[in-house]
Amino acid sequence: MVPNGAGHLTSADVIGSIEQDEEFVVSSMLADGAVQFDFIKATSAKLTDDGKLGITFEAVGHRGVDSTIPFGSDLRKWCI
Repeated sequence: MVPNGAGHLTSADVIGSIEQDEEFVVSSMLADGAVQFDFIKATSAKLTDDGKLGITFEAVGHRGVDSTIPFGSDLRKWCI
């Protein structure tokens, strides 16, 4: 990942603001038009050798939130 240029932030700025165990909501549009939301928790964040954001995360399940789309079905295509 790289930061959006409109924010005038560098990768180092973004990495410096991510704390361990910080939770995020990640969304994406699926091919059928459905919007998928995944809750993730950062376990580590660093800059890669080529200046990109390297973030390790785990899935977070919140009580009362049931997904009709399996976790990460779209998110996995962005992960190695």
